[in-house]
Amino acid sequence: MVSRRESRSAGIAGVLTALTVLALGSAACAPAAGLSAGPPATGGVPEEQVPGAALEAAPVVAVSAQAKPSAAAYVLEEIPLALGRGRPHDIGIAPDGSIWWSAQTGNQIGRYDPATGQFRAWEVPTPASGPHGLAVDRQGIVWITEIEANKLARFDPATEQFTEFPMPTPNSRPHTPLVDRAGFVWVTEQRGNHVARFDPASATFQQYAALTPNANLYGIDLAPDGTIWVAALTGHKLVQIDPAAGTVREYEPPTPRAGPRRPAVDSQGRVWFTEFAGGKLGLYDPRTAAFTEYELPTPDSQPYAIAVDPWDVVWLTQFRPHQVTRFDPATGEFAVYPLMAEAGCRTIASDPQGVIWCPESGTEHLARLTPQGTASARAPAAP
Repeated sequence: MVSRRESRSAGIAGVLTALTVLALGSAACAPAAGLSAGPPATGGVPEEQVPGAALEAAPVVAVSAQAKPSAAAYVLEEIPLALGRGRPHDIGIAPDGSIWWSAQTGNQIGRYDPATGQFRAWEVPTPASGPHGLAVDRQGIVWITEIEANKLARFDPATEQFTEFPMPTPNSRPHTPLVDRAGFVWVTEQRGNHVARFDPASATFQQYAALTPNANLYGIDLAPDGTIWVAALTGHKLVQIDPAAGTVREYEPPTPRAGPRRPAVDSQGRVWFTEFAGGKLGLYDPRTAAFTEYELPTPDSQPYAIAVDPWDVVWLTQFRPHQVTRFDPATGEFAVYPLMAEAGCRTIASDPQGVIWCPESGTEHLARLTPQGTASARAPAAP
């Protein structure tokens, strides 16, 4: 379905004529370490600043030169996981195009190679560690938060070795990692109420405290200017960390108790975020210090994960019902792509070609949305 809805503070624009983009029928829906399987709006006012350490910003990565695909160009596949099963949670895309995810209840990380259809999986060393968040750096190193074990883990695919680092705050529940352009690893502490910055060179942490108590720091993203943006789920704020200035600021969306869950920053530095409790798509523009909120085509849909593709088109997942939604800021149009029942995509990512990936934690599948004309690997046979 394609529609356009927008609200700035109070006020909702008219809805465009709807058209069907994709109709998908519902489908029904533990390996050992190292095994492999064959083919199968109002202005935001910053709150008090807190000092921190400086970090030099790095250049912005260029966006794709391909023409932006239309909403109707995307084809959805839901690929069953042959390995790495157990509530797949976070997803990361490596420089070589391979897809990585954390298997939270399986205590593993998994890898899928779209070029060959091969799966692999590795056991995390600490038992019942709850591998939760996952990020892949520019060297292909995989970083994982062990939410139950209170550790940050490093996995080197070349040596197949894990290294684990205890978090500085006890029982902090490390949630989502992010690797910045300088190679520092940032981690939101869901219970610790800090954002930690880990220096791989010295194996040391530095902490930035949230200004709001019990903020439930959740998703995290990096802006082109080097600032870090965090969604505070129960603090109902966006948190900005400026490593160069050594400051922490917070901004509150117009919708009361909106429940920002995850942010995604586009190439212009605009911060998009899901309002899990508010049921809206949010936007904060630091250049104007203004919020804009967009009514979604499906009301009260629990928008969850979010990503921005190479053309600054916004993609988000929803839980009521389970679906992926595309929003094009240039046209104001929404497109909805239904997933199988109970899919539960808790993260979503775009590769450099604009292929959209999300792990279905409720069905043990990888969802892939490929624009027609983009090279797409075959889906493997069911295991």
